[in-house]
Amino acid sequence: MSDPTRLGAKLWGWLDADHPDPLATAPKVDGWLAGMLGLPELTRTPPSPLDPAKVRETRLTAEMVAALEAAVGGGVSLDPAVRAHRTVGQSYPDQLERRAGKVRDVVDAVAFPENAVEAGRLLDAAGQHGFRVTPAGGGTSVVGGFDAPRDKRPLVVADTTHLARVEIAAADGTVTAGAGVRLDRLDEVLSHSNVTIGHYPQSFHGATVGGAIAANGSGQRSDLYGRIADRLVSARMATPSGLWSTEAFREASAGPWLGGLVAGSEGLFGILTDATLRLQAAPEHVEDRAWLAPSFEAGLRAARDLAQAGHGLAMMRVSDEAETAFLTGFRLARAGADVPPLLERTLLLVKRAPRRPALVIAGYEGSNQGTGRAFAQATAALRKAGATSLGSRPGASWRKSRYDLPHLRESLMARGLGVDTFETAASWSKLPALHAAVRAAITDAVGGTLEGTGHAAVLCHAGHAYPEGACLYFTAIFPRADDALEQWRAIKKAATQAIVANGGALSHHHGLGADHAPWVKDEKGAIGVALLTALARTLDPRRIMSVGASRALDD
Repeated sequence: MSDPTRLGAKLWGWLDADHPDPLATAPKVDGWLAGMLGLPELTRTPPSPLDPAKVRETRLTAEMVAALEAAVGGGVSLDPAVRAHRTVGQSYPDQLERRAGKVRDVVDAVAFPENAVEAGRLLDAAGQHGFRVTPAGGGTSVVGGFDAPRDKRPLVVADTTHLARVEIAAADGTVTAGAGVRLDRLDEVLSHSNVTIGHYPQSFHGATVGGAIAANGSGQRSDLYGRIADRLVSARMATPSGLWSTEAFREASAGPWLGGLVAGSEGLFGILTDATLRLQAAPEHVEDRAWLAPSFEAGLRAARDLAQAGHGLAMMRVSDEAETAFLTGFRLARAGADVPPLLERTLLLVKRAPRRPALVIAGYEGSNQGTGRAFAQATAALRKAGATSLGSRPGASWRKSRYDLPHLRESLMARGLGVDTFETAASWSKLPALHAAVRAAITDAVGGTLEGTGHAAVLCHAGHAYPEGACLYFTAIFPRADDALEQWRAIKKAATQAIVANGGALSHHHGLGADHAPWVKDEKGAIGVALLTALARTLDPRRIMSVGASRALDD
């Protein structure tokens, strides 16, 4: 069973209780951030610890607890710290709660099934004794995945982290992994056989296999490896109607592929217990290189040309002018400098770098002999777009820090700032207008929540390029208002409405959750929502499953 002391040690933090403040040794950053946001100074707002004594008592009866323990072999926790930790995820509203040292509607128990049979027994017990169930893996949802609709029934979290088996089938080129296996652990196990699934989301060091599939996630190197659904062969799920396994062979043509219903299901249909995923040979060589494009649109054109021509890259990432300027200023402030070193300025002058550029990072993973060919193709497309090469050093720096943003969010929130991300995807023809509309919507919404000085910094990059379009990933940094939750609601509503109005997807890789549920009919249509509702009610007629995405279903 999970250690409640460890879980409670940093209720408000991201994954690692011992991770240091990355800005603690960078005193110039506070002043730089304040100036960038139009503030005289930043205000320190340290988190408050959770008082377990203030966590409400469980609503489970003794009979319910006994049924739970019988279902999962005694693996049940009623500990207040464990229950509080498992009640919320990592969305911005979740972080506001965590940092305030209080958690609304704490779940009534956490159960730890060890296998698919125990997960099925857990759901049987829920049906017989009248409590609801929310599955949880790494707890890294940033879209309200755990903001489950509540009723009078007690709520139990099914913690999947003990579903941790890993079996490689070398002849089939697949691995079968328990839903609770962390992605970084799976990668380590696979590395001993020189294979990979190539799934590297920002939550890589905390997210689980089941969570990645449930949210239909996409990793940073998706141009090469695809999203997690592209690697899914089959899955097994404990549903309130019984154990269900999808087709063992994905390419069978007897009706629609049912594995596609598991990817992105977010716990609506049951507890995902294990999945079989395609493997790929681990790369011989990994390298990232950087360029400065004359504009965001020029960088997008190069990315589009490469995606439509078919390229050998693992990633194409294009930061807009605002994000590029922020990254440069932030890097200098952390180093204690006001301007770039003379050598850097001289090199950029010699290279005739654009004055207000867009940073482009291209990543390669593959054979040694393919490296030159892939980067030659990328260089040709970027040179045609007017980009200036910066070589591999900035790319290596990006790669080293690519999982740091969530930790930086904690540091910025401790300085009185709000930080949230908004991601979408659209066709290439729609991206420029979508980019402009969402930036303006977030900027205006933040302005409407502030009294006096201060404004937002809205950053964006494009990535996950496909022949037909790409993902836009926005980051907003803003002075936090007194009513921080209402401020966020106003920003989220404005950003999402701008996304929907300009032809963007509600989510590219974060999933639906409660945060996007109000707009799901814009995405799926009334018939699509009715189909999902019918499927959920078929598998779960007593509405045992309770997750954030439940809010999107017709009642």
